[in-house]
Amino acid sequence: MSDGDYVSELFDAIMDKFSGSALFNDLGGRFFQGEYDLNPPVVYPYGKFFIVVGTPDRTFTESYKDIILQVSLLSPKTLGAASLALIYNHMIDLYDECSLSITGYTLLWMRETVHSQMEEIVEALPDGSSVVNHWSSDFEIRISKN
Repeated sequence: MSDGDYVSELFDAIMDKFSGSALFNDLGGRFFQGEYDLNPPVVYPYGKFFIVVGTPDRTFTESYKDIILQVSLLSPKTLGAASLALIYNHMIDLYDECSLSITGYTLLWMRETVHSQMEEIVEALPDGSSVVNHWSSDFEIRISKN
């Protein structure tokens, strides 16, 4: 399994699963690979995801890729933690211990391993506030090439 050949297929599978889901509705379709383009101004809530690390793993007969994928959910603090908690629950329902169809690969598992909550100061939001809730989850993913 060469480095990088799995990335676009994994990202496509994540977005395919997202399409039409409760999480899609929660975020208004705003779920991005990498950083959200701040031009035009950010619309909340939104989610973003990226690979933190991809590590090869091998046995005598098989080759795997262990991946840490971070998913972040951001929402104005004025909407309250309960609103972001619902979005988080929909994200967990969608991706924790899920099945994914990854072209050319077999998903062995995808599971949440770490969850953190923080606040961030941002430029003024339309409601005049400047604090967003940022909830982040790391997912451990193991795939093997078909």
